Amino acid sequence: MNAIALPLMITAVFVSIGPLLYLVVRGFQDRKKLLKAGQEA
Repeated sequence: MNAIALPLMITAVFVSIGPLLYLVVRGFQDRKKLLKAGQEA
C-alpha cells in the first residue's frame, strides 16, 4: 500500500457511501415529519 493508494481508496469509499448516507439522513428527516404530521392529525 503506497502513499497515493490510501487517500484514493478513502476518497472512493466516501464518494460511494456519501449518496447513501445522504439518502438515509433524508429518510430519517422525512420520517420525523411524517410522525409529527400523524400526531397532529
